[in-house]
Amino acid sequence: MILTDFSQMVDTLTKTWDIVKKVKKFPSDEQKKYRADLDDIYTMLDSALLLVINRLGDISMIDDQSEFARELQGLYNFAEWDRIEREIRLCKNLRESDNEVTKIWDNLKSQISIRDQKVLETFITQTLEQDEAALAYIINESLKELASLHIETRKSKKGFEKVMKAVIKKKESMKEVRKKLIALEIETIKNR
Repeated sequence: MILTDFSQMVDTLTKTWDIVKKVKKFPSDEQKKYRADLDDIYTMLDSALLLVINRLGDISMIDDQSEFARELQGLYNFAEWDRIEREIRLCKNLRESDNEVTKIWDNLKSQISIRDQKVLETFITQTLEQDEAALAYIINESLKELASLHIETRKSKKGFEKVMKAVIKKKESMKEVRKKLIALEIETIKNR
């Protein structure tokens, strides 16, 4: 399973947290590493979500149809998202601790059910073992459909208005995903 949007990522993270909660036999040092790893992932995803929400907010403020269409089309630009990710170093902490963290999560797998192991494996491969471009890929793919509407925007004022509503709806849905992420982060903090 390849995660292609933030909602899938947060759902996988939620399932992973549910698995971690079940396991009671963590050495103290491993508990700290799991928590630090989850904190880094929360921060990375929250930063990425805010980046996308802000970009969609900026686009939704554009009144000029041609400029709006250009900006909308630019949402599906992997090279640009990759450049931004590298520039603001969203995934730096995860990349730096990748080998150590993967070993710790692999140890966890031996303490859980087969079904939970599959969820955990998805989590590891989709978040911890990804290359530098993984987050840019998820951002890009999550905006692909919206970016494709730039053609409709150029056709008529009515098309422009319809697509503007789609941009606002996407922004609001990203805010909902962010709320789920924040709620999950609060739950993990409370259960430490």
